[in-house]
Amino acid sequence: MHGKSGSFALQNSRFRNAKSKLSFFVRIIFTKPKLFWYLHWAIKKKIVLEMKFY
Repeated sequence: MHGKSGSFALQNSRFRNAKSKLSFFVRIIFTKPKLFWYLHWAIKKKIVLEMKFY
């Protein structure tokens, strides 16, 4: 039983991290559409980007 409760806690923290990342990207998409399309294009072309998010 000890291992199961730990794995559920780990899954929950992963889910929370994924949710926060998703909300971050949704915010970028709606507030900075040009940046979103540039990132989409760059990923499609497999360009490595060095960007700093402050």
